[in-house]
Amino acid sequence: MAGGLGGHRTFTGAGTGRCKYSLRSSTEFLEEIRDPPGTGTIASLDVESLFTNVPVDETINIIMDRIYRDPSTPQLNIPEVSRRALLEICTKKAPFSTHKGQMFRQKDGVPMGSPLGVLFANFYMGTVEERVFSNIKKPRKYVRYIDDIFVQAENEEEVEAVRRMFQQCRSLKYTVEFSNEGQLPFLDVLVSKTDDSLKTLRKIPNATGEDALKATTLKTVFTSVKGSFLCFVDRSP
Repeated sequence: MAGGLGGHRTFTGAGTGRCKYSLRSSTEFLEEIRDPPGTGTIASLDVESLFTNVPVDETINIIMDRIYRDPSTPQLNIPEVSRRALLEICTKKAPFSTHKGQMFRQKDGVPMGSPLGVLFANFYMGTVEERVFSNIKKPRKYVRYIDDIFVQAENEEEVEAVRRMFQQCRSLKYTVEFSNEGQLPFLDVLVSKTDDSLKTLRKIPNATGEDALKATTLKTVFTSVKGSFLCFVDRSP
């Protein structure tokens, strides 16, 4: 059921495809940084344990507003109450078991490996980004692939200011990596900064689109293991 919901054309069109700063592949990333000059600082931000820290109720409300109250979204023949219930069943009410056979439900966040993980992450992060950049100036370049963010800014201080504002806006935590000797890996691309341009080198040519999505999802799953145990409550009888 979760897989069917996550891949529905309404969700993918209103969510992943319409998030202002989101990327669908490393090919899109290469297009995005084709023109920016190479001056300033390049860095990447990583949203720690994004899937398991997405607030489910708030994100479902965001999704409902986008689908049913955004005039640019085509009208649906599925009632809002039914779609909301399906999302809640696939997130808040979906039990899972440990290797010992114990049953749990997750208090908040999207369970690791859920087909709805990317959908919820993009909807939620898109809203956070709108709020952040309504309060501070957007860096020269800002794009995101699920939980990996590429930033080109005037200097390191501006990158840190962006990171702090994101953390103040919501309870998510972000780590930052600055370029080393002008080079920064992002997705399957190595970005090199010169005096007046950005140059790119594809490290893994085939890891784009769906393959890259799977790789990033696996990375998120493994880095979220520690944090996810804090969410395991409501043990089923």
